Amino acid sequence: MSVKLPGPQTIIFHEEMVEQYGRVRRFLPHLLNTVKFSSAPAGVTTLNACDYLSREFSSRRQFLTTHQRKLSVGHGNGW
Repeated sequence: MSVKLPGPQTIIFHEEMVEQYGRVRRFLPHLLNTVKFSSAPAGVTTLNACDYLSREFSSRRQFLTTHQRKLSVGHGNGW
């Protein structure tokens, strides 16, 4: 069994996600709490992530503090 470690593409993806968050952070909570999303069976993981974010955004300050810290730690560990 071989395990592929995160490489430079993963780091670029992470940086892009952090940059894009700054653009969507104002409207994402409202979007996730207003629009009811559905998907095919293959999209259940994405729906679960949207549901999670919708719940977490209800306490925005706590969400940002906790998750920005996790992103920084994850990035330093080779994300």
